[in-house]
Amino acid sequence: TIAMYGRIEPRKGFDILIKACEILAHKNYTFKLKLGGFEVKGSYGWDTIKEFARNHNIYDKCEFFGVVKDKKSFFENVDIFCVPSREEPFGLVILESFLHSTLVVSSNTDGGNLIINHGEDGILFSNENHEDLSEKLIQILENPSLHKNITKNAFSKLAKDFSFDILSKEMSKILQKIT
Repeated sequence: TIAMYGRIEPRKGFDILIKACEILAHKNYTFKLKLGGFEVKGSYGWDTIKEFARNHNIYDKCEFFGVVKDKKSFFENVDIFCVPSREEPFGLVILESFLHSTLVVSSNTDGGNLIINHGEDGILFSNENHEDLSEKLIQILENPSLHKNITKNAFSKLAKDFSFDILSKEMSKILQKIT
């Protein structure tokens, strides 16, 4: 199961993931695409995403989860979490994926590059490049041991670099510099 959630707007790259999954389907890979998120005023919505999935021949492989209120429930049975954002300044969803021991494939935006060491605790693909994303997904699907090692490293990174204790110490340092 490949998943994604976020605001339903062009910047988040739902279309990039759907195009990448169309390539997987064309190459006869078996997968399910789990999409979650919430609509924002002035942007396209679920109808647009569903139509895009239909037009790219993967609608039957999609589960439209809707608003993600219970992240634990959302991440159940998710193997790969994608962050195909065109812009992502930090990427909190990446850390949420780490917490749920889910392998992350992210675009190489600022947020992706900040948090992920490619091949070590996640996978990065070239921003806005659905073909590169599909290649990265295929690499994971064909190498299950890669999945286990990366998710283990990601969970360790979360505990080491992003725990509340570490973040509070870093925040204290910043506040001391300001004052």
